[in-house]
Amino acid sequence: MSRKKAYILHGCCDRDEYYSNAHPSPSNSHWIPWLQKQLLIKGYQCQTPDMPTPYAPVYEEWLAIFDRMEFDEN
Repeated sequence: MSRKKAYILHGCCDRDEYYSNAHPSPSNSHWIPWLQKQLLIKGYQCQTPDMPTPYAPVYEEWLAIFDRMEFDEN
């Protein structure tokens, strides 16, 4: 039996915050690390991929990332 999986996909802040040295990467900021930890505690394999230009998402660019993820019934 494979382990339960979760992917946290997110938009993000504006472009200035995204490129600022004063802020962590989007996958390591705001509520995302908290949620990832809660899912890990519950037994999920959890990933928070950094998406291309999250401050201005382009569906086709994000889809290229989705296509590399493994989705199944878990």
